[in-house]
Amino acid sequence: MTDTKYISILHAVQAAIAALREIEQLPLDSNAQLDAAEKQADNLTYTTAEFIETVIPRGIEHEISRLLSLNLKDDYFYLRNPFEQHKALFIKEFPMRIRNCEALLELLEQADPFRDNRSYAGERTGISVQIKKELLLVKLYSLRKYNIKWPARLIFTVNEVELDNDQEVAELINALRKSGYVDCNEYTHNGWSQITVKGKDLVEKKLLPKRMQKNTFPLKSSSEPSLDIFISHSSADVEIVKTLIDLLRSALPIPAAKIRCTSVDGYRLPAGASTDQVLRNEVNNCKVLIGAISPKSMTSAYVLFELGARWGQEKPMLPVVIGTEGKTFLRGPLSGINALDLSQTAQVHQLVGDIAGLLKIKQEKPAVYTAHLDRLVTTAIES
Repeated sequence: MTDTKYISILHAVQAAIAALREIEQLPLDSNAQLDAAEKQADNLTYTTAEFIETVIPRGIEHEISRLLSLNLKDDYFYLRNPFEQHKALFIKEFPMRIRNCEALLELLEQADPFRDNRSYAGERTGISVQIKKELLLVKLYSLRKYNIKWPARLIFTVNEVELDNDQEVAELINALRKSGYVDCNEYTHNGWSQITVKGKDLVEKKLLPKRMQKNTFPLKSSSEPSLDIFISHSSADVEIVKTLIDLLRSALPIPAAKIRCTSVDGYRLPAGASTDQVLRNEVNNCKVLIGAISPKSMTSAYVLFELGARWGQEKPMLPVVIGTEGKTFLRGPLSGINALDLSQTAQVHQLVGDIAGLLKIKQEKPAVYTAHLDRLVTTAIES
């Protein structure tokens, strides 16, 4: 599977999430409106699953559809109060459908071929049962925040692990369940499981250290910088950097795992990380550092450290200014570096193009990300 295929799937899932959020806002004042909303959501689920199946033709459409769907049918509710109870259940559980869609997006972003920007086709054919168990546990560990059961066959498929047959999945899950490492449905043959506390302990104490010592099933390429983009900023500017990330992810094929922004959920440092050590490494080794320059960031010790360290290395650094005073915030050596103004539409377009060039990736057509760009410009003007 090529990186291009993963990008097309990611875009499809992102579009599905956006569409589900629009459906969530529809009026539900009658049975007809409620049925129409539910039908739209179901159709969206099926078309997304069908599209992914065309890109990865490995018989995983059922797993994806089940992950994204909700069974809102309850005859007891219909008998008591068909409309009101159905509506209440729909409103209560619809956010779960969106969250599961976001979980699928995370699963794809965590897939080794996408994270490492390389194919593992052929490399994971005939690997041992033990390695398959370890890979599955590490992936379930990385997805644990969603607190849901995951289809093992889907995890193996997106990580390009060749399975002998469907029975092998059932045997793997059953063995892990008996060892207390995963919790699963009553029937293990369906392969849906979730890591347990005992499983987390095994991953943290043995499997992750083992992976660092010996590249048994690479989760991250050691030959490439771990990050594409590091955003140096003040936490006081969190709203505008969140908007900047939304723009970059809509305009460029960059997964969340390749971006660090310490104040924004989904892009923070890992739990338990040594802050100074990790920041030093990421500032030094990221492909592109974006410096969000504002009056508040120029008083932040961390921002000054990050910009100074990057400037001394003579590696790609893109200062972007926030607020009406613009480039007057730039002092010392930074004043000699061309900075782009986030309140200027043309300069934000340039920023997207410059980053695409530095990362050697293809950007989307402007129509795809114009709404995000306009939102960023408006936020910058109001800052």
